[in-house]
Amino acid sequence: MEKQELFSEDAKFVPSERAEDILDHILDETSEVTQQEKKEKLEEVSVKEALKQEGLLKQAESNRMQSRVLFITKNPAVLDSDSIEQAYFKNLGEVFDEVHVIITGLKKRSADTVRLASKVWLYPSVSNHFFEQPFDIFATAKQQLQFTDGFRPDIIVALDPFESGVAGHFIARKYKRAFQVQITEDFYLVDFANAQKNNTWRLRFAKYVLKRVKSVRVDTDILKQKIAKRHKKIKDLALLPRHFNVQEIIKHTSSESAKDLYAQFSFTILFIGSLSQDSTLFRALDATRKLLRTPSIGFVVIGDGSAKSEFQERAKILGIANQVIFKPKVDDIAAHMKAADILLCTETNGESEDLVIKAAAVGLPIIMARTPLREDLFTDGIDSFLCEPEDTQGFTHKLLEFLNSNALRTQFTENARDVVVSRIEEDPQQHRFALRDSIESVLYLEQVQNQKKDTTQSPQPESLHKKETNGIEMKMPEPPHIVSE
Repeated sequence: MEKQELFSEDAKFVPSERAEDILDHILDETSEVTQQEKKEKLEEVSVKEALKQEGLLKQAESNRMQSRVLFITKNPAVLDSDSIEQAYFKNLGEVFDEVHVIITGLKKRSADTVRLASKVWLYPSVSNHFFEQPFDIFATAKQQLQFTDGFRPDIIVALDPFESGVAGHFIARKYKRAFQVQITEDFYLVDFANAQKNNTWRLRFAKYVLKRVKSVRVDTDILKQKIAKRHKKIKDLALLPRHFNVQEIIKHTSSESAKDLYAQFSFTILFIGSLSQDSTLFRALDATRKLLRTPSIGFVVIGDGSAKSEFQERAKILGIANQVIFKPKVDDIAAHMKAADILLCTETNGESEDLVIKAAAVGLPIIMARTPLREDLFTDGIDSFLCEPEDTQGFTHKLLEFLNSNALRTQFTENARDVVVSRIEEDPQQHRFALRDSIESVLYLEQVQNQKKDTTQSPQPESLHKKETNGIEMKMPEPPHIVSE
């Protein structure tokens, strides 16, 4: 039988075609080709010398109580000075022994290796083609973090299940490291495949990675439910620790960024949420239809979901389609909040709790469905309007009352912001500790599984907290409280 060629004729000469063929082979599981196929070494500034100079690279590290983590991200904002993204990793240096961050998807080198703090390094990874990114990430990790006595990081964390996820899986498998994927984008939405070039490939990446990873973190209950339904073998699926960073929201919110976003309306009602079958947008549309008969009043809906077309059809049936603007999920949600006059929140899920707190911090007045948290924070008629979740007429009444009272805008803006600033206890350090515990829990997955298999044997303390991988001995941190999902 004639042996099948791995590469097409074009792929033998075109690097992008070659990388695509390799990835295709890997994802289809028809070959043993792995991360050994890589580009030539990148001309990076190695961190090895810096580690040696500070005495961090040692044969015995039995007293170390914190883990070393490699993050992989495709967010270029990490390289921007004074950005929230860069500050995030810099602050993580306080709770981990070392933080290494590879930034992928860059088309040109904007910087060499950046030492962000005493224990935090950033590594730009440049790729000429999309299909080369996983291999370039792997090459960067090998060049920067593999030394004669082993591979430096203890945990690999991919901040998306796509390019970063595939590369993270390659690295974790090669160096036998714990691996976690963090997901903040709902790729199950019907419009995802066509939203960006290569998203069809990203869907393949996500499927490949989620079939193999044991630990996953997500930022919404909805996404958690979707992944749990499709990937029942994931042993550790949980929400990322939440943090209401009120001061940062206020600091990075500029009225200039909101200028003229909805200039066609004199009064703008805003709705933000996932447009799934469970969405309460139908109630919001019913509550606003009387007001939307006035051409100067607009209703902006920001979100995506499987029921989006149904809600668009409902707006037509109600005769308000010209007054309703449907927008996909946006990155700078605060700017759209600043452009609106009021937030109408008919949702009661966990994501909507975050939303109303952000709106209050930005200074956007709110009419919202009543929940225990909102009742505890806000007072109806003083800093916002609270309605019974299923009372459509109640939402309509509150909207009319707000529209007819100019004084309420200033009152709600000032009072609601005072509420979140004074009542929301946000300790950044405690959030970082919670995030650290959520990441380090991946180190104990195997330990917990072994304990379940053999409950008759009690492991000695030293065997629980000492581990040697690729020549580097690690004293594992005390395990956090692990709750079985």
